[in-house]
Amino acid sequence: MDVAGLGEEAAPGRCLTLLIIPGFMGTAAIWRPFLSRLDPGIVARFWFPERELGGDAVVALRRRLRQPRRTPLVALGYSQGARVLWAALQDRRARPDGLVLISGRPPISDTLLRARRRSVDRQRAALVRRVGVRRFLESWRTNPVIRSQRGIDAALQARRRAERLRLSPAQVAEALEVLGAGGLSIRESGPVASLPALVIAGANDRPYRVLRLQWAQRLPHLQWIEIDRAGHAPQFERPTVVASHVNRFVQSLARPSTVVTD
Repeated sequence: MDVAGLGEEAAPGRCLTLLIIPGFMGTAAIWRPFLSRLDPGIVARFWFPERELGGDAVVALRRRLRQPRRTPLVALGYSQGARVLWAALQDRRARPDGLVLISGRPPISDTLLRARRRSVDRQRAALVRRVGVRRFLESWRTNPVIRSQRGIDAALQARRRAERLRLSPAQVAEALEVLGAGGLSIRESGPVASLPALVIAGANDRPYRVLRLQWAQRLPHLQWIEIDRAGHAPQFERPTVVASHVNRFVQSLARPSTVVTD
C-alpha cells in the first residue's frame, strides 16, 4: 500500500486507487494505521474538501472523478466526506468503480430537520470565526459523536491536532456552512444505485447504525458492515478490522460475485 498525494491515480501495474474523502477537519496522519493494513496493490490518495475554500467542493470532486484513468478507482467517504461524495455522484459522469461509505448519513429529506441542522452548523461556524480554530477544537472535543476516539494512540491524535491547527477559521467555518448535513442540497436518488457499495458503521454509533435501511433503499448493491466495539470512526478505532473489510470489497470488484444485501 502506498500513501500518496492529491489527484494522481495508481501507477500502471498497480491494482487500484482508493480516493479518500475525509470527514470534517480531516487530516492524513490519523489514517496511517488503517492505510498500513491495506493490500499492497491499493494506492491511497486524499482529497480534502476544506482545500476548496472559495470554490465549490462538490464540483471540484466531480472533476476529479471524471478524470480519465487507467486503473480502477474506489471512492471512500467518511462522515462529512461521505456526504460530499454522495453529492458529487449525482453527476452521471462522476463515477468510480466502487463506493465505500464510513459513518455516512443519507440526505436529510425533512425540510424542518434540514433547517434545524443548518442552524446548528451556522452557530458552530460563527463560533470558529469568533474564537479561532484552536479554541474551537477544545469545544469540539466534547461532541458526543467523537468521544469514542479518545482511545486512539495519543501521538496520532497530537499529529492530527497539529494538522488541524493549520486550517484557517474561514476554511473550518465554510466546511460547516456549506458541507454540513443541512447545507448540501442532494437529491434523494441519483445515478449511483448500480454501483457496488460497502457501507460501514460502528456498532456503538447508534445514530448512524440505524441508517442501514435508508442506505439499502438508495444502494441496492449494498454490503453493510457493523464494526464491534467501535463508534463513529471505526477505521481509526479498529483499523485492522475495517481494512480487512475494505480489502475484501476491493478484491470482490475484480471477480464476479453475489453481493450481500441483508
